[in-house]
Amino acid sequence: MGKGGISVVMPVWNEETHIGETIARVAEQLDQLVDVEAEILVVDDGSTDSTGTTARQALERTGLRGRVITRKNGGRLSARRAGLEAASGSYVLFLDSRVALGQGSLAFVSERLENGEAVWNAHVDIDTGGTLYGRFWRVLTELAFADYFSNPRTTTFDAETFDRFPKGTTCFLAPLPLMREAFGQHTTLYDDERSANDDTPILRWIAERTPIGISPSFSCRYRPRTTLASFVSHAFHRGTVFVDGIEIPKLEGRALTEARRMFGMVFQHSALFDSMTVFDNVAFPLRERQRSIRPAELQQRVIEKLRIVDLAESVMPLYPSSLSGGMKKRVALARALIHDPQVVLYDEPTTGLDPITTDYVDDMIVQAKQRLGVTSMVISHDIASSFKVADRLAVLYDGHIAAQGTPEDVRRSDHPHVKKFLSLWFEKQ
Repeated sequence: MGKGGISVVMPVWNEETHIGETIARVAEQLDQLVDVEAEILVVDDGSTDSTGTTARQALERTGLRGRVITRKNGGRLSARRAGLEAASGSYVLFLDSRVALGQGSLAFVSERLENGEAVWNAHVDIDTGGTLYGRFWRVLTELAFADYFSNPRTTTFDAETFDRFPKGTTCFLAPLPLMREAFGQHTTLYDDERSANDDTPILRWIAERTPIGISPSFSCRYRPRTTLASFVSHAFHRGTVFVDGIEIPKLEGRALTEARRMFGMVFQHSALFDSMTVFDNVAFPLRERQRSIRPAELQQRVIEKLRIVDLAESVMPLYPSSLSGGMKKRVALARALIHDPQVVLYDEPTTGLDPITTDYVDDMIVQAKQRLGVTSMVISHDIASSFKVADRLAVLYDGHIAAQGTPEDVRRSDHPHVKKFLSLWFEKQ
């Protein structure tokens, strides 16, 4: 770690039971490092119990340089930023208050830092302690990252392999300048940042720039929540959905209905109503959402959308059974466009179509984007179609994004599955 030393940053909130032991365990290991300046910074994020007092007493017993930073409750990410601002070491170790470092962890990582391996995520062992909640977290974690936990080892992961490895700032070590830059570039869409506690985007940003090491030799034991109330409080904001800056799960009633109007959907196999004419199929969403719309206006809107997808008024009295596959897709797109969405979702739009009709549908998707400026999100197994219509691609494999970027970026991907998946198709061309 060199002469610049290490700053241990410990964000805490109402952890008087655990904070003393956590400080003592990390202090023992810091004492074992030779010629390394160390400090412990406890960021008390508005605790309402005696966490701050307990932390000060524990720091005094260690004899190490350290202090408690007392602040109003600002949330998980804000507390980490406060610790980074106060840190003075060359490296920073984030350490949660419910974490006990494994024996020899800092000695191991200190040697690896000397070899230029600068960023480390700890191997976290969840202490079930006989609690249901602990067992739940452990099973969930080991299932999600089975590739690593089935064979714990000293290795690294980067942006390509990021989603296959456990990661988090529960116990995470990196150069201080890198951590400050990573947290500085991160923004949240939450109105109240205290609701934002997912540090994954920050760590992904780091992984895009340097490999992250992980090893059972750099480990810690995490003591999870033991009551339902604390478990729910800790897990409540573990994910949400934003659309155009709007947090969708918070919406209800009319606001949710308006948000849904941002989307149009082209279903697999078109999903037209067999018993309805083309006119009635296209008009259906408007009739459901605008019951008072005048017949003349409704007809004008339907004609307008049919023209956008290159269909004449003469198709309006026809039933789906008399349409070709390509015409069905165009009617389905006209229906999706009837309420002027910002985003159109396509579910396997070329499945079951012949090559000529597939090319016809691809052109339809591209034309809709160009004419209307809508964002098109296409779910597809058709490689040729995907490469034709996409500005950006994301390849899903084993529940995670294996490659993403422009079509050319994806074609150059080093991911084994992506390379094989694409090569089998391109070789046939």
